Amino acid sequence: MTRTTRQSRKPRSLRTGLLAGAVLVLSAAGALAQETEFPVITITPQAAAEPSLEVLPAPQWREGSEWRYSDGYNIRVSSTNGLLTVFERLDAPGQWFSRFGFLRQDSVGPDGIRQSIYRTISPYEGTELSLERPLTFQREYLKNGETVVHATSWSVEGRDQITVPAGTFDCWVIVWRTRSLDSNWTGFERWWYSPEARNYVRMEYKYGAMAAQSRVLMHYDLAPSPAPAAPVVVSEAAPEDGIHLRDTAGIGEEDGLLWSGLLLPIPVEVFPLPPLEDGPRRSAALD
Repeated sequence: MTRTTRQSRKPRSLRTGLLAGAVLVLSAAGALAQETEFPVITITPQAAAEPSLEVLPAPQWREGSEWRYSDGYNIRVSSTNGLLTVFERLDAPGQWFSRFGFLRQDSVGPDGIRQSIYRTISPYEGTELSLERPLTFQREYLKNGETVVHATSWSVEGRDQITVPAGTFDCWVIVWRTRSLDSNWTGFERWWYSPEARNYVRMEYKYGAMAAQSRVLMHYDLAPSPAPAAPVVVSEAAPEDGIHLRDTAGIGEEDGLLWSGLLLPIPVEVFPLPPLEDGPRRSAALD
């Protein structure tokens, strides 16, 4: 009798399940290997921090402060409203000049009256200087009725410590350069400006064809801080632009304008100077 030997077979469903499991295991292993060998890294760039600008604020001058220099140049603050400050020349009675921060505004000197108009910036920008960004502008002024236009800049060169007869000071070295757009005239000043003395303690300068010169601070006297003042009253009758001055120095009157160098203490009103195209060619600091 012939025996037929049968090999036992696993059910089809079991084989299919094993095969599917093996495929899943291999797929997972491959995916894991791929993720391990070639990781995907996402980098989110961060905005670079802007460099901080080192800023030199203009001094807060006080009425009565004085500075005396080695060449006989002596000045005193005759008046200030916190923005525009008027200095009188103690060595040259009757002469004065004003500054809007670091920017020179108007003056009465040996060569006559000067009234300034800043053509490309507001004079408010002269209330501080930046170590990293020079202040450049065009300035127009009337010199005895004649118009003069200059291209001018203020820049900060760095810091320095200097000893002069008035003492030892930590200073900012700042440079003023100007040139006429109508001639070959140029001017130059380099200040060693001391926040402690609230003025330059040394200055090198050259104007036009003159030889280069310098002066150093011999003595200074800062006025004490004033007592808290009452709120400033703005005059309803203030001019359209500018600051009224009081004619007590007897310098004179011309075309209805007063050239005293003494600011009215109250009321006073300060306006940004208009660009040349938008207003008449006159000073916005004097009226």
